[in-house]
Amino acid sequence: MSESSDVAAEAGQANDLRCLSTERLVLDRLNHSVTLDGEQVALRPTPFKLLWTLMANAELVLSKSDLLEAVWDGVIVGDEVLTTAIRDIRRALGDDARNPHFIRTVSRRGYVFVQPVQTGERPVTAAPVPDAASLSRRYAAIVMTVMVCMLIVGSLSWMAVRSNGQAEFRAHLPLALPATVEVRFPTLLAAIQDEARRTGAIAGHGRRAGYEMMLTLPDTETAALMSVQLRLGRDGEAIHAFELDVSNADSSGLARRVVLTAADLLHCAEDIHALLLPVNQRDPTISSLVFALCETSRQANSPYDQVHASESLLAAIPDDPGAKALHAIMLASRPDQHLFGRVDPRAEEFEQQTARLLAEARAAQGPEWAIDLGQRLLTARQSSLVEQAALFDGITANDWVSMRVLFWRIVLMRRSGRLADASYMAEQARSRWPTNSEFWILLSLTQTMRGLHAESAATLEEAQALMPEIASFSRVLARNLAFYGSETDARTRGMDGAPPHIVTCMNAYHDARFGDVGRIGSACDVLDPSQRAKLFAMTGDTDMALQLIEGFDPEAAGLGITLHYSEFFPLWETPGMWEVAERFGLPEFWRQTGVRPDMCFQERLRVICEERI
Repeated sequence: MSESSDVAAEAGQANDLRCLSTERLVLDRLNHSVTLDGEQVALRPTPFKLLWTLMANAELVLSKSDLLEAVWDGVIVGDEVLTTAIRDIRRALGDDARNPHFIRTVSRRGYVFVQPVQTGERPVTAAPVPDAASLSRRYAAIVMTVMVCMLIVGSLSWMAVRSNGQAEFRAHLPLALPATVEVRFPTLLAAIQDEARRTGAIAGHGRRAGYEMMLTLPDTETAALMSVQLRLGRDGEAIHAFELDVSNADSSGLARRVVLTAADLLHCAEDIHALLLPVNQRDPTISSLVFALCETSRQANSPYDQVHASESLLAAIPDDPGAKALHAIMLASRPDQHLFGRVDPRAEEFEQQTARLLAEARAAQGPEWAIDLGQRLLTARQSSLVEQAALFDGITANDWVSMRVLFWRIVLMRRSGRLADASYMAEQARSRWPTNSEFWILLSLTQTMRGLHAESAATLEEAQALMPEIASFSRVLARNLAFYGSETDARTRGMDGAPPHIVTCMNAYHDARFGDVGRIGSACDVLDPSQRAKLFAMTGDTDMALQLIEGFDPEAAGLGITLHYSEFFPLWETPGMWEVAERFGLPEFWRQTGVRPDMCFQERLRVICEERI
C-alpha cells in the first residue's frame, strides 16, 4: 500500500470517531465543531477536514501529496490551495508558523500535527444486534468518552478564564448599535452577526489582545461616512478607526464590508505584532501605529505611503529589530517609479538603507525569517530574472509580512509575460485579503495587459462596490476607460479630473483612435514614453511605438512589464522588439527556465518564439 493510501486509510478510520482532542483543542466531527480553550472557533469544511486528517495522524509528517489526496479526494488542485487551508487553520487556532503549538511545517517534506491526540466515541451502528454484556461495555465506553470530552472542554473553559485576563486577537461583535445607526440601518446588527458566522472572518486569531467594535454615524439622514472603531477591550482606548462610505449602502452589503475590513486589519496587525519585541506588542500607542500601517497598505494610494507608514512605526521603536526588518521588507518590496523610461532616482538610496537595516536587525538577533525575507527581496532587486525566480522558489505567503513576496512574484510573472498565471495568483491573493486594494488593482492591470478590458473594468467596479471610500479604484478605472473604453466613456468618464495637458493629449488620441485624424502628432509629447508607446500602438503607428520602446533604460527593469501589453503583440514580429527584450533579459529567462510567455501560444507568434527562444 502506498504512503498516500496509508494516510487515506488512517483518515477513514478516524472518520468512524466523533471526537479528537488535545489539552486545548477538541474536534467534534458529528457537529462539525472546533473548540479551542473552551470557546467555539469557526472553521470552513475543507480546513476542518484537513485539521482532522492531521490530528488523526498526529506526530507523523504528512507530505503535501498525501494531504491533497486525502483531503481533496483526488481532485487536482495546486499547492496554493493546501497552504491557504493551512493558513486558515493557523489563524483560527492562533497558531504561529514560526513557533507552532499545533501544526509545524517540515521543510521540503510537509506538515505535522505536533501535539499528542486522544480519540473519542465511535458511533453506534445498526447491525449486528449485540448481547447484553457487549451493550453494557459499549454504553460504558460511550459514557466515558462523552465525559472525557466534556471534562476537556470544561477544563479549557476554566483555563481561558485564568489566562491573565488576555482576550483573543479578535474583534468582538457589538451587542447593540447607536440609535443613529439603528434608525438608518435597522437590520445591520443582525446582518453583521450573520456575516461573521457565515464567513468565519472574525474568529480567534492568537491570544494577544482583544478588540471591541463600535460603529458611529453622525446623523440618520445625510451622513456619507460611518466610523468603525476598534477599541482595546470593552470601554477601552480606541486603537484604530476606519471609515466606510454608506451613502448608497444597505444593511447586508454594509455588514459584509464591516466584517471583511475589520478581519483584514486584525489579521494584518497580528502578523506585524508577531515581529515586534513583547514590550512593544503590549503598547497601545505602538498598536495604533501598526493598525495605521495596515490601513495604509489596504488603501494603497501611493507606492511610498506604505514605506512612510512603516518608517513611522520604526521611528517610535527605533531599537526594535523586528521593526527594522519590517521596514527593510517594505523598502525592498516597493514598486519602482520608472518615470520617463528611466530608473527610479531613489533606488540606490533605498537599497543602501535596506541593507543597513537588515544588518542591524541581524546584529540585534531579530526575527531570522523576516531578515531572510528582506535579504531575498533586496537581492532580487539586484538580480536577473532567472536568479529572482530561484530566490523565491518554494516561498509561500502565509501572512501579511511575507505577502510582500507574493507581490514580487506576481510582478515577476508580469515582467516575464506569464499573464494568465499572474492573474490567477492575484485572484487567489484577493480572496485571502478581500479589502486590500493592491490585489484588486494588480488583477485589473494584469487583465488589461491581456487585452481583457471589459473584465478589467468589471474588476474595478466590483472593488468600488465593496470599498467605495477608496479613491484609487476610480482613478485606475478612469485611466482604463480613457485608453480602452468606448468613445463616450473615453471622452467623458476617462477624462474626469484630468489636467489640461493630459486632456489635450487624450483628445488627440481619441481623434486618431476613432477615425477623425490619422496620427496623434506631438500633442502627447509630455506623456511618459511607456504610455505614449501604448497610444501609438493602439492607433496603428507601430514604428513610433517601437522607437519609444527602444529608448527604455534596461536598468529600469520594471519597464519590461510594458512589453507584454496586448497592443504590442504586432511588435514582436519585428527584430527590434526582440533586441529590446534581450536587453531586459527576457529570452534568457525563457530559455533557462523553460517557461514561455503567453504571447507564444498565439498562432501568429508561435513560430517566431520557437526561432528566438
